[in-house]
Amino acid sequence: MIYLFLGNEQFLKSRALALLKAKACAGASSYLNYREFSVEEAGQDDFKNLLDDARTAPFMSKHRLFVIRGVNDLSEAQKDELGLFMENKPKSTVLALVAGELKKEDIIYRAVMKRGKIMNFDAFSKDKLNRWINERFAQLKKRIEPAALKLLIDNVGVDLTQLDLTVELVAAFTGKRDNVVVADIEKLTGKNLEVTAFALTDAIGAKNANAAFKVLNAMEKDAGVVPQLVGLLGWQLRRIWSSKKSGNSFLRQGDRFSTKELEQGFKLLLELDKDIKSSPVESWRAFELLVARLCS
Repeated sequence: MIYLFLGNEQFLKSRALALLKAKACAGASSYLNYREFSVEEAGQDDFKNLLDDARTAPFMSKHRLFVIRGVNDLSEAQKDELGLFMENKPKSTVLALVAGELKKEDIIYRAVMKRGKIMNFDAFSKDKLNRWINERFAQLKKRIEPAALKLLIDNVGVDLTQLDLTVELVAAFTGKRDNVVVADIEKLTGKNLEVTAFALTDAIGAKNANAAFKVLNAMEKDAGVVPQLVGLLGWQLRRIWSSKKSGNSFLRQGDRFSTKELEQGFKLLLELDKDIKSSPVESWRAFELLVARLCS
């Protein structure tokens, strides 16, 4: 099968690719039957080697999955090569082509129209975004009030990765209560927590101490918030851990952390949590030192 993933909504595109990978490359040998290629980072010889590799049989599996990112940046000669390959592609090879935009008259677009499936992942309209948020809360057995939904978008923005994380955080912090109200959104995205654990985790994963402390400095230095920050940061690291362990990650942050770094992060967070609960430490300063260690 051949798929063409178009559009600029990266969250939905990444999730669709993760589901395709789970379906096409199941089993213990999945890593041997998966290859990802970036047009921007590779040369002509690399592309030819990729197509040669895509003609070989899978290892102990029915399929091999090849993901080619940035097909809109292929040269005309490379597009011709890819077009010819698609005409004679082995049935065992699953091809996923990824691009932001591609004109309908493009040779790749026309080839996939003839032999595969085109999937568009465009930014949501306002109504569609509202429906998506409501559906995400419903999946978590929650219902969000209209005013709370509006505040959520106002405070977090329209990035689906950020919204998805915040929805799960809100669902976790409302406990058994099934309705989400304005006060819940204010607590997690308001002035006491202007940036989420996602932004902090992103900076830590990039080993960017300046960005991490920019996140912290934008917040009120309230010691009472530290236990919540520790919990949020630990929750996000566990989410990345589970995603990496399953080999089915759609979280871009997963590429920024090694297993060893995640283990170290858990250990340091646990130590700080114990210190806060058992000794009179200066919580905010201790949390800043923790962030500095995680960024080092």
